[in-house]
Amino acid sequence: MELIAGPASSLYGPNAFNGALIMTLKDPFQWPGLSLSVRTGINHIASERGSPGGLYEIQARYAHTWHNRLGLKLTLHGFRAQDWWARDTSDRGTYEGADVPFDQPGPNNPGYLPVNGYGYDARAFIPALPRADNTLAPRFYLSRTGYLENELLGTPPTSILKGSAELFYRFSDRVQGKVGYMLSSGQTFFQTHIRYYLNQFVYQLLKGEVTYPHGFVRAYAALENSGRSTALPILGANLLASVKPHEDWFVQYMVAYLGYLDALISPTDRAAFEAQYGRAVPQMGDHEAARWLADSDTRSLAGYPSIAFVPQFLGRSWQGQARPAPGSPVLRHLVDSLLQIPLTAGGARLVSRSAFYHMETQYELPSFAGIQTLIGGSARLYALNSEGTVFIDSGGRPLYNWEAGAYLQLRRLFWNERIQLTAGMRYDYRQYLTGQLTPRIALSLRADRYGHHILRAAYQTGFRNPVTDALFIRLNADIYMIGALPQVDRQFGIAGLNNYTVSSVQAYRAARAQGLSPEEAAKLLRSLPISGLRPEQLTSVEIGSRHLLLGQKLLIDLTYAYQRYRDLHGYVRLYGPADPQASLTPQDVENNNLSPVYGRYYNIPGEPEAHFFTIGTQYRPNRYLLLNLNYGYARAAKLEDALSIDPGLISYFNTPPHRVNAGITVYPFERWSASLQYQWVHAYLFEFNTFSRIVPTYSLLHMQVSYRIPKWYSEVRVGAQNLLNFYHIQVPGGPRIGGLYYLQYALDLMRL
Repeated sequence: MELIAGPASSLYGPNAFNGALIMTLKDPFQWPGLSLSVRTGINHIASERGSPGGLYEIQARYAHTWHNRLGLKLTLHGFRAQDWWARDTSDRGTYEGADVPFDQPGPNNPGYLPVNGYGYDARAFIPALPRADNTLAPRFYLSRTGYLENELLGTPPTSILKGSAELFYRFSDRVQGKVGYMLSSGQTFFQTHIRYYLNQFVYQLLKGEVTYPHGFVRAYAALENSGRSTALPILGANLLASVKPHEDWFVQYMVAYLGYLDALISPTDRAAFEAQYGRAVPQMGDHEAARWLADSDTRSLAGYPSIAFVPQFLGRSWQGQARPAPGSPVLRHLVDSLLQIPLTAGGARLVSRSAFYHMETQYELPSFAGIQTLIGGSARLYALNSEGTVFIDSGGRPLYNWEAGAYLQLRRLFWNERIQLTAGMRYDYRQYLTGQLTPRIALSLRADRYGHHILRAAYQTGFRNPVTDALFIRLNADIYMIGALPQVDRQFGIAGLNNYTVSSVQAYRAARAQGLSPEEAAKLLRSLPISGLRPEQLTSVEIGSRHLLLGQKLLIDLTYAYQRYRDLHGYVRLYGPADPQASLTPQDVENNNLSPVYGRYYNIPGEPEAHFFTIGTQYRPNRYLLLNLNYGYARAAKLEDALSIDPGLISYFNTPPHRVNAGITVYPFERWSASLQYQWVHAYLFEFNTFSRIVPTYSLLHMQVSYRIPKWYSEVRVGAQNLLNFYHIQVPGGPRIGGLYYLQYALDLMRL
């Protein structure tokens, strides 16, 4: 593996905005034979799960060649383990505009919205409504009673099975071709700003390649089938809606909470009610009792004569079953049923039979005047097919879009090959977006004749096209995520300035709760100019040096980079008009006549900056011992322009300011080898589309001890990731990760 840090768009295109990882797999002609690894382990030590979980993994590779001309390589990887639990119950709800005490977050608030709670996001702001005694009830937020992750799905194991087959052919000693196929399937959780459950997914990759001394031509196709996958917020909300529609649930809650049920029920019906349910009729102002009633099976209430007219008066039905209890057969049956029904048909299954097809080539021209010249290019075709459950492809056929690019790179050596100058240029274009030109120039100097001291400097540019989701998504999960295409903005009625930011609507509601007039509160409303999405652009200046000291035993590498961004992709949450054809006014906010919250990528104004510094050291006092110590620093600046137009605009600079890695590696001494690595990450703010949290500081210790058995071509390894079992999070809303302890046996007929 080779890691190229910093923007590398001039050679590798839009996906190399922050760098590139180049991986070269083992060639069967150089590495024939069998290798096998079997690992077992445990995790969940002293966790909320209550008992340890098992880990089982097997990896195998077999390669064979015939007459040094034809080669075959087969691989297999199987993995099964109990994944870590995501159980963050802290409240991420907003309460601007609610009256005291309902403006305070927490599990006792009727609008409680836990980070890892699903179904709770069926949530509404309740204005001041008249109660049964003709007084006004306080304003508050109200959420349905949802489920935590393990309550909704239980604890399904993560299991992955992957296999590949590749056939190689040497046309000559200098030209080689190969074709390959890879298949993977399984189930696991996937984390972005929301949690996804990937179930019975199938991923296929087909690849063909021809390599020769001066270049290559390769093409591949990636095909996916999401199986019975879902987004957990969708599963939770649609499950509750299937047993009792949200409209009915909210009305039943409010009829009980506002006191109408208690005021109108007759003594005879009251006695029947208490006999049936085993508890009293909910009293006015009792949130706990109102929630209990709305979560209950209320179908028989329409048969009570004294309150039979209440549902008809409110235009709602009392029909609806009880909220299925966690772990119950009813809940398991409903989850299984919803995972078989597409989202567009009222279920929770996200359909994705999407694909992309990619082709690229590179060729090195004959050297001229000492100049090495590379030319190349690539093209990619995307085929989005979600049947309208994820993307805007609701027309019954795939949605196609494409991108292409070409590059030129020149390299020249000077001063007895001690100076290397590299210059490159690339042009890329993606459908629906503007073309991008990315130049690059880099200089390296070997300060001494032996290359023990190397100085380097580079001016680089990069860009990043919007990801597919940013352009084409249409998914109502937690918030209504929409793509940033002009036609989508017009469809939802938010194009131009016909929108209000969520943060400004929250400010309006908070001002009204404090007694400000509607006219004065309206001055707090803010709109953003919405007109499509442009690619991100990055300019970077980097300087660094590498030094070999103490008889080449000590290596020191220093790097500083300054980066300036333009059109950085942030994220904004907006309200539009309830009627997309209407013009939005402050009166719509006052009357709560708004669309759902739309989440959309947005180009951050201004030119934010970032500073990066790294120092890496390695010290090898002898052939058996290696000491390493690395430190990284990162800081963003000039984000004030973004926050000035909307304090809720998210910039996604989710990078810890300080990181340290240190370790000791013992290379094979007799038959033993060992490694002890320490990792420390400083606390930092991590922003998601819907909420932000501080990831606390964490420090981890990793260890492995190995013993070789040459006679058996084998090695036995004992190790631990997070040796001290320090439970920590690496992303808000993600699982709390503890220690993993394993025993591994490796058989390698190629090497050991």
